[in-house]
Amino acid sequence: MVNIEECDYVGVGPIEVDILSSKLSKLAKEAKKLGLPIFGGSSPGTLRFIKDNRTIVIAHLKGDNYDGGDRAIFTGADGLQEGESQ
Repeated sequence: MVNIEECDYVGVGPIEVDILSSKLSKLAKEAKKLGLPIFGGSSPGTLRFIKDNRTIVIAHLKGDNYDGGDRAIFTGADGLQEGESQ
């Protein structure tokens, strides 16, 4: 799932983000078959972009082969989804 408002905010194209997140999701599925979890910082994994000292969640990856982080995602005052700081 691509977050279009968040993509617009950080200045990346939602179509390109969708293509990339689909590829990453497919690779995660292939890695899972080999027993290799991917550190995603959240479960499921997310694509994040840092702008204005904020970690903006621009897409959620499909699947369940991600590990790491405390899964912190929250909605900012302006309604954009943000993730834990790096």
